[in-house]
Amino acid sequence: MAVTVVKRKLSSMGESGLPINISNSLKSGVDLHTGPSSTASHDSVYIYVNNDNSNSVDFYLHIGGANGTPVQSIFNVPAKTYNYPVVEDLDVWGHSASGTRLMAGGASAQRLHAYGHVIRYTES
Repeated sequence: MAVTVVKRKLSSMGESGLPINISNSLKSGVDLHTGPSSTASHDSVYIYVNNDNSNSVDFYLHIGGANGTPVQSIFNVPAKTYNYPVVEDLDVWGHSASGTRLMAGGASAQRLHAYGHVIRYTES
């Protein structure tokens, strides 16, 4: 059995590679990444956040479950922090035709920018 390994940007970063703007008042709803749809694949996800606010800000990460109910985690990002590691090496396994969605949001009236990459492993 062979395994293919490919490193990519988070799917919502697009070809530009620019960080994803996390909307001011949304606690969820901004797409970060969609995981694989094949059960023969999984993504190892790395997400970093920039916070240029003068105060710390909560970053909400929603991981869509197989049953459609997301799991929410809240990370407090310190003030004036750049390249803050929120998630490193989170395994997202392929399980359905649509793939697992990672979504994010921030606290009201604050702006954060997220970016990162995934390493996709596919068995053949």
